[in-house]
Amino acid sequence: MMYEILIDDKVLYYPGDELCTVIDPEIELKMNDSGTAKMKVPSSNPYYDSILLRKSMITVKKNDREVFFGEVRAYTGNMGLERQLTAVGALSFLSDSRQPQRNWGKITPLQFLTGVLDIHNQQMFDDDRKKIYVGYVTVSNSLNAGAKITDNNSTLDAIRENLISVHGGVLRLRHENGTLYLDYVNLNEYGNYCNQVIQLGDNIMDYTENFNAEGVKTVVIPLGSKIDDDTESEFEKRVDITSVNDGKNYIIGSGPAVDNYGYIWTTVTYDSISDPANLKTMGQTYLRETQFERATFKLTAVDLSAVDSSIDTMYFGDRVNIQAEMFGLNATYPIVEMTMKPQKPEDERIVMSANLRSKKVTLTGRVTSSGHDATIAAKREALKMETVIRSEIANIMNTFSGQYGGYKIEEYDENGHWLRTLMMDAPDKTQATNIMEFSMRGIRFSNAGYAPATSSAWKAAWSINGQFATEEIFANIVFANLLKVGIIEDAAEHTYWNLETGDFVSKSSDEKLLMQQGYLRGYKREYDPSATPSPYDPESQYINTLIGTLDLSADYNDGINRVALRSETELMLQANQNEIIVENGRTHFLKQINVDGDIHSADINCDDIAIGGKATVTGKITCGSVVPANGATNSISWKQSNGLDVSITVKNGIITAINKTEPAPDPT
Repeated sequence: MMYEILIDDKVLYYPGDELCTVIDPEIELKMNDSGTAKMKVPSSNPYYDSILLRKSMITVKKNDREVFFGEVRAYTGNMGLERQLTAVGALSFLSDSRQPQRNWGKITPLQFLTGVLDIHNQQMFDDDRKKIYVGYVTVSNSLNAGAKITDNNSTLDAIRENLISVHGGVLRLRHENGTLYLDYVNLNEYGNYCNQVIQLGDNIMDYTENFNAEGVKTVVIPLGSKIDDDTESEFEKRVDITSVNDGKNYIIGSGPAVDNYGYIWTTVTYDSISDPANLKTMGQTYLRETQFERATFKLTAVDLSAVDSSIDTMYFGDRVNIQAEMFGLNATYPIVEMTMKPQKPEDERIVMSANLRSKKVTLTGRVTSSGHDATIAAKREALKMETVIRSEIANIMNTFSGQYGGYKIEEYDENGHWLRTLMMDAPDKTQATNIMEFSMRGIRFSNAGYAPATSSAWKAAWSINGQFATEEIFANIVFANLLKVGIIEDAAEHTYWNLETGDFVSKSSDEKLLMQQGYLRGYKREYDPSATPSPYDPESQYINTLIGTLDLSADYNDGINRVALRSETELMLQANQNEIIVENGRTHFLKQINVDGDIHSADINCDDIAIGGKATVTGKITCGSVVPANGATNSISWKQSNGLDVSITVKNGIITAINKTEPAPDPT
């Protein structure tokens, strides 16, 4: 194992060189962190006076492979004899730029990362060394995690808050040919598989674990989006799961969880979910992550390649097999922290850590688990789906380049017949994380190790009979005779149609149409920039004014052809047995009204009105013609503004009489 340290591409330290030397160099790396490099530079070093704060770049190479690249941020002198130098990794460049106040809408991680890096690069102007470009993005590109919001925070904080905290994954900065690329990948994709084994008695230095049952829940009441309700109530109504869960609004966890901890209730709210079936699924997922205690382990070990060159060298992010049965560990985990000491390699340390979840509190039988991802919901902005698809396809294709080699094994049965071919990122399938399997049944893919055929570890499969199963499909055009889906939704959630429940939502910048539970409601949407944006309320910066409700609910299915149109306060229009009644509103902007019964309204504004019964108008009528609908003798009456009562008798379309009645004299 050999280290080399450069400053601005010039040799600052080389083992055995009398002039190009440093004292006690130490490099610390942590996942999703910039990392640091510290060392003392003696005055005899030819580049002692070339160290410039916020300008000089430090490069550390391990076996000719770059393991650190960063900027000098501080140094202290010691009577002209030496300087204590501290450099911070280039990921810290993203703390030097600021992202504007902006709701990015419901976009993918790739789009968000590309967008914020573009803004960062613009703010770096002509300082090309600090510009960072989007690299590989392999973390789930699902649009279901809600909108991304920035608020004058640093680019690094914006990425952590909108990507890592929501989708998980890790940041990996690559320095290639003088250009910086930022990858956003899953933890098991950060590094390679290392053949060195960590085991008790050889290289394990320390092991700690922590158990915590504080957040355990065994019964959950999942609640969905708010329900608009015209009845007055002091309680807020939300979608629940009673219609799809045998009348119960709660879900109970597994038997072992209840046996261990009893019944511990909680309520979890998903503001963006209006479908009870989807709400039940989210509740079940929540329980799977909260019904057992959490255990965290941290293991510190030594890289034995420092004393034996025949042993595979560990690099930051590599996956290493741990064999420590007494601790319940016999699996592969990634290196999440690393301390490198070029002049004291025997003192180097690596840290491997993970969250564990067990069905029973024992030292064996634990399985890895990620935490429950919180879902952020915020107001959406429009985006072009074609652009989304093309960028995702390009990103997927891009991940195929620049990758390290893997392992290939063939498996045969007892008769020597071929069973399957495995392409893996480790030499043994029990240690591998990413696996592609070829067999006579087809092809399948896993990014969570080799598992039984029914395991959820297999994320995609293509069977020999032509069936294809996967979690996400990106395509510009899909040709099909039949599509069976539960929900149809555009990328920005402006239009949403649940085919199982019939719920329908369509929004533009200034209007919103909602059909739900027998009601068709229309809203006027006005953007209020002064309102405080909330990541939990998609309409937090909109004033939604209800302008009308068409009631088609079961209460009106009584065989009398009744329809109701409501304003935000009162019943506005009701057709009941061919009768139109308008209260607290006006019938207007109609081309034609044909009614066999009566009309009662404040005002009427219409081209033509044909009335079979009686028209009672307290305001004014503006129309081209008013005609009795059935040709019979009828009358039209009204009260003028001066108090004069006027009536016209019409028979067979001919006015036969006009009557005027003066108002009664004032007795005073």
